[in-house]
Amino acid sequence: MFDLYLMHIIGNGINYYKANRTLFDPLFPHVAEAMRTRMFNTLQNEVAFDSSFQARTAGKLPLITIQSSEQFYDQQGLGQNGGSDFAHIFTSQEAVINVYTESMETTRLLQTVIQASVLLFTQILIKGGFQNILYIGANPLIPEIGLRGENLATYGRQLRYSGLHLLEIPLKIEQLDDIGASTNLAVINVQGSSDSV
Repeated sequence: MFDLYLMHIIGNGINYYKANRTLFDPLFPHVAEAMRTRMFNTLQNEVAFDSSFQARTAGKLPLITIQSSEQFYDQQGLGQNGGSDFAHIFTSQEAVINVYTESMETTRLLQTVIQASVLLFTQILIKGGFQNILYIGANPLIPEIGLRGENLATYGRQLRYSGLHLLEIPLKIEQLDDIGASTNLAVINVQGSSDSV
């Protein structure tokens, strides 16, 4: 879910900063006025969003994709309810935000807007059960060889975030101490076996 939260946060952040120059300018306090104006005008163009690894051709640049993964805890037990009405586990989710553009300036622009958007909407992540949201870093800003067409320079950058997530489920259900207590269990047939599990 971390990637979905970030997709909405980034989309809303771009709309927020491109709506008003007085909101945008403080993101680049040490940039010349002419360059700030050019960057603000660039932000007015549509930014495409897509899921990573879709089996189709990407649309027009700039393009932002997000891929997610989850780190594991090798010693976290389940059933840590501690006598409360909830059981929980912690997950450490990581999201990689891929930014593809036609210029280094646009890549830097979108990187800053993405970072500002995550800061702006951090409370949304906290309300969603995420804790310890971390900016891990970005890879070097270089031409993206895999997306280069004929005489077309494409720049790519990856920004990485992680968030510790608390997954809680309510325990106000019938106690299932005996797995056979429910009459609504599915029958699982194992191929090559005459027994049902």
